Amino acid sequence: MNQPTGTMNTLLHAIFRYIGERFSEGYINGLETLTDKKGKVVHRAEIRINDISHFLTFNENGLLLRHLVKPLFEGDHFLGNAHRLKSDTKIGT
Repeated sequence: MNQPTGTMNTLLHAIFRYIGERFSEGYINGLETLTDKKGKVVHRAEIRINDISHFLTFNENGLLLRHLVKPLFEGDHFLGNAHRLKSDTKIGT
């Protein structure tokens, strides 16, 4: 990647701060930075809270692009229909 280390550290700090403010009771299950063939960079994180995974995608500036919510166990009928309605919810722009 062509970004200086200081810029990347600042960006990651902003993403971790966003996650910490909104998901303080969860834990980060995965964090990755991807670059496509055109050079577009996205940062993805998976946060787990109470048997629910939150998949966050941020752009190269640290702005949230997408927030997907999915239960860890898709066949868990105990969660009921209300939870299934949230399973593919997109938040953000």
